[in-house]
Amino acid sequence: MRFLVFVTFILSGPAFASDACHDLWFTRNLIFDRVGFCFASPLGQAVFDNGDCSTRTPVLSAEQTATITRIKEREAWFECAVDTADTELLLDMPALRMSLQTLPVLDTYESACIGWRGPVLPLFSGVAEGARQIAEVRPGDMLLFEYEYRDPFSFVSVLRDNQVVGIGWGLVPNGEDICSDWAG
Repeated sequence: MRFLVFVTFILSGPAFASDACHDLWFTRNLIFDRVGFCFASPLGQAVFDNGDCSTRTPVLSAEQTATITRIKEREAWFECAVDTADTELLLDMPALRMSLQTLPVLDTYESACIGWRGPVLPLFSGVAEGARQIAEVRPGDMLLFEYEYRDPFSFVSVLRDNQVVGIGWGLVPNGEDICSDWAG
């Protein structure tokens, strides 16, 4: 129980700036941005800038359409109502998130590994072979698992000294002994 309180305390502080609805809105609209969508809302323009937009009626692949459908289901589950008249999102590492090859989709379940006991673990921008390394997990780090699993990869946020210091896709081994403790 004390670890659940500890995790809640860490996640509610200013070091962890993400909001579930903002996260989902960002991922859904990043998909549209990547196919050239021109945003009309102040939030869309502020986040994605329309510098390379080309259409108001983008063509999506079947995979993109399925991902957007899942995201919309999550937005309904969280009862999201992002104010698109605003010009800022509560999102950790937005520039790095924009550079990801494989976009993470927020799940409705989360857990935390408190005190990583494994070796240094590289985190990548995507799940495809050749994805570039963008961060690493070090012994003692806290890992947050909040996103859909993409077999065999997990998307994690890495906290060090209560600050999000990295995000990415990693081959995180299973087992309770890889962490000093678990929450969630």
